[in-house]
Amino acid sequence: MRNLFDQYSIRENRLSHALAVCLSEDPGLLRSFLKKFWKKKTPNISGLKVIEQRLPEKEETFEEKPSEEEAERKGLPDICIHDGEKRAFIIESKIEAKLKGEQLERQRKTIEGRGFKPVRVLAITADGKGRKLPRGLRHIRWKNIYQWAIHEAKKSAWARRLYEFLEVEQERYEKEGINMTTFPGFFWPDDIYDYKTAKARLSSAMEELR
Repeated sequence: MRNLFDQYSIRENRLSHALAVCLSEDPGLLRSFLKKFWKKKTPNISGLKVIEQRLPEKEETFEEKPSEEEAERKGLPDICIHDGEKRAFIIESKIEAKLKGEQLERQRKTIEGRGFKPVRVLAITADGKGRKLPRGLRHIRWKNIYQWAIHEAKKSAWARRLYEFLEVEQERYEKEGINMTTFPGFFWPDDIYDYKTAKARLSSAMEELR
């Protein structure tokens, strides 16, 4: 069955699209995302817009969305979160393609050239290999997004949709040795923790592992 987020042919774009949609649809989730991965204090999300494969404009104007191939050629950021005035956050997703610091720095400078400053950049990849990125650019893994989404699913239906989609995509990538999820624990977000139940489930799991 076709998933809600299967809107792109390029696999990497499906993940960033899923994240963009969920952040756009749920302001609370957007606030949590920015707080978790960019700021320690609760951010002001008033007026923030979430756009995909486009550059932010001071005044939001209608423009036809480029094709996936054109967006790749132009090096447009996968996701840009901006307030139409000065704040902008870039998100670049990589699964199979190599993450290049020069590309991220070029995207940041392009958006700064449009009057947005500061421009913060977040790269999300599948692996956890150390990367030399320009100063001020942050790198996390899709596993971090998965764990965060599971935690947020207690209060956000869109967070649930996100982590469920990551599990679907994980099945597609598993044969290639690419991991984007983690063991979520013995209790799901809607479960009520119970010590005896936890002990029984752990015992059963250990038996199967042996």
